[in-house]
Amino acid sequence: MYQPFCPSQRWLRLGVASLTVLGWVGLALPGQAQETSPTAPPAAVPSEPNRIPTPPLPLPAPDAFAPNPAGIADLTENREIDLGIGHLRPQDLSFLTQPEDNADQLGAGWLQTVELPLYGSPGGPHWGWLYRGWLIPNGQPYLAIGRDAGFAMLRSFDNLLTFPVLEIRQDGWFRVQYTPGGSAWAHTSQLGLGEMPLTVETWEDRLESEAALYFRQARGSRVLRSQPEAATNVISFISDRSLMAPLAFEGDWMRVRVTRPAAACQPLTGARSSEGWIRWRSEAGTALVWYRPECS
Repeated sequence: MYQPFCPSQRWLRLGVASLTVLGWVGLALPGQAQETSPTAPPAAVPSEPNRIPTPPLPLPAPDAFAPNPAGIADLTENREIDLGIGHLRPQDLSFLTQPEDNADQLGAGWLQTVELPLYGSPGGPHWGWLYRGWLIPNGQPYLAIGRDAGFAMLRSFDNLLTFPVLEIRQDGWFRVQYTPGGSAWAHTSQLGLGEMPLTVETWEDRLESEAALYFRQARGSRVLRSQPEAATNVISFISDRSLMAPLAFEGDWMRVRVTRPAAACQPLTGARSSEGWIRWRSEAGTALVWYRPECS
């Protein structure tokens, strides 16, 4: 079971073998509860955020480290885990179209170029850095991502891992999750400090460009409705052997084209399609549906 750190404990440096035996390591922020709090309703990412001062870079600056994939958990493998309201990813994804030339940036490799200050609370004291493949808490040993500290990310593209974003505020602050139970705050005005500028993308923006959606939860209502509301308007129920493609959004509702039967990305022989509305987002703003990156 995940064991949180207390602020008074010493930081532990664990190898990959220890990560395998002990489970994923949560890294505590000062004064932060390690259980992830409920996700706040989604907010638009500010286009022109208020700028905040950039803290001093960590010294001595370490050489870039390629994160070890053995120490990174893929949160999308568990359908019951809350994936937040969006994700933190590289702004320019053109390197994904030429993977043979950019192998060092795929998966979590892009973190080798990232320089992102982390904070314990919005507007609070600077706590540390995500810096070129390292997690660097102020005044503590440097932790190589995936080697000295277990991280948690999302397979949001077929060959790319990104971080869940749990909250977005109008003043530019957002809360990013980096372990199964640990998170930190960052500011959108500092997303361009490293060699690879970053961006915060909401799930609504991500899902509208995807061709193959499915319901994340193994239980609950999977209903296709004639209108974007929960009423006596059921068209049919939707199984996992269905292919859903987004057509339009209206708040927490999404109009979809449902094709069935289907297998992963492709309809099967004799498949038929119908259109209607599904609830794609909960009242807390979390995504109830997900997509298949391999179908993009």
